[in-house]
Amino acid sequence: MSEVSRLLSGRLLASNVVWNLVGTGLPLIVGLWAIPILIDGLGNERFGLLAIIWMGIGYFSLFDLGIGRALTKLIAERLGREDNVGLSQLISVGLRLMAGIGIITAIIVAVITPYLMDHLLQVPDTMREEGKRSFWILAVTLPFVVSTAGFIGILQAHQRFRSISSIRIPLGITNFLAPVFVLPISNSLVATTTALAIARIFAWFGYYILCRNYGRIEKRERSDTSIGLAKKLLSFGGWITVSNVLGPIMVYFDRLLIGSVLGLVAVTYYTTPYEIVTRLWVIPTALADVLFPALATALVINIQRARKIFSIAAMSQMILIFPIVAILILFSKEILELWLGKEFSDNSTEVLRWLVVGVYVNSFARLPFSLLQSYGRPDITAKLHLFELPLYVLFLWLMTDAYGIIGASIAWTTRIGIDTFLLFVFAASKIPEIKYVQYVALMTVSLTTLLLVIMWSADSMFLKIVYLIMIGAVAVLAIYRLIRNMPNYLTTLKFKV
Repeated sequence: MSEVSRLLSGRLLASNVVWNLVGTGLPLIVGLWAIPILIDGLGNERFGLLAIIWMGIGYFSLFDLGIGRALTKLIAERLGREDNVGLSQLISVGLRLMAGIGIITAIIVAVITPYLMDHLLQVPDTMREEGKRSFWILAVTLPFVVSTAGFIGILQAHQRFRSISSIRIPLGITNFLAPVFVLPISNSLVATTTALAIARIFAWFGYYILCRNYGRIEKRERSDTSIGLAKKLLSFGGWITVSNVLGPIMVYFDRLLIGSVLGLVAVTYYTTPYEIVTRLWVIPTALADVLFPALATALVINIQRARKIFSIAAMSQMILIFPIVAILILFSKEILELWLGKEFSDNSTEVLRWLVVGVYVNSFARLPFSLLQSYGRPDITAKLHLFELPLYVLFLWLMTDAYGIIGASIAWTTRIGIDTFLLFVFAASKIPEIKYVQYVALMTVSLTTLLLVIMWSADSMFLKIVYLIMIGAVAVLAIYRLIRNMPNYLTTLKFKV
């Protein structure tokens, strides 16, 4: 089997999705167990600050000028054309750029930390020095965090998701277990952040070992200069950078605004349900991560194959995620009360429901998002974010000021819905060969979201059980049909050269 055939093998793509789900799902399970322990051991305010540190780690892993994503696309396209000449030089230039970006990012975070602690966030006086030291430790790890995205991009282009998960699983688990294990020694965030930093550095070395042999196999090199390759990476990554910067701001800015307007206790009441429901993104992320390099390879070879990959991804995602979000909508109050107690349930139930709807809709936005970027049009997603950001910030501030954390969740979900609709419309217009399956996916998302809103109004336990039985029956039938037809799907996705 040729390398192109292997990269577009249906069995490989299905296996990669499973590995991605395991790599992100196992830490989720550990997090569900660890978060109540951390809230109890750290207290609401200190845990709110830890949540912001987690956010910082996640956000700055994307702050790479889009080079990680650009590496994935350019490598995947070359592999699709079976053109490995100059690959090692491309990889080397990309990783050097990312290392430099990481160092600059670390300096910026270190400089602005006093302002964050003293002015932007409502951090109690007794915690400010602790918060500053924790953020400075976070800054030290940022060169490793940023360049890790480059290693992951290389592995994704080669469809090596099993290798990625071999490190992502222990790293994700450590993200929750390290603070728990530190608690008996100290409830200081300095100790917790140090443990998280050490884990990130070890992960960097693991990814380095996995990637060090890629690109060394060619016998001859291109005449491309390092500057020329850097321009290629930056020309594609420039618009990716806009999305990487603005997208997470719109995802995470609500926490910073709540902390500034309502205080750290409100951050905890908002962030806890947020952490529950956004973990559902493990499913669309697992699909989208596999989808992006596969589409980047398929679009340069056969558009029909890209259409089939997109269609199967949308169908699989619907089957996997809808039953879970329906359960969260129906039993949100009971789940929160059982997990964290009545106080959390009273303060966070409506927030959880709004966020569930937003996360569900956003899950499907990953499909046209990946399609546009793999097609070479990251500027569209970036321009949408530029258009949305000022309107969203204003709306979020008004809603938070008027309705508290419930208002923040409404604003967040509203922005998500508009963004998803526009992504589908633009992707269909720019890639008309795949227009039909995109509109089918958009219509399905709209109708199932309406069904979630209807279920939201169910008050009696009897009606909730009826809805649950109906959803379970449909889900079992859909899974049965998917499994039954899986051999046909996998055969369809086989690629022969």
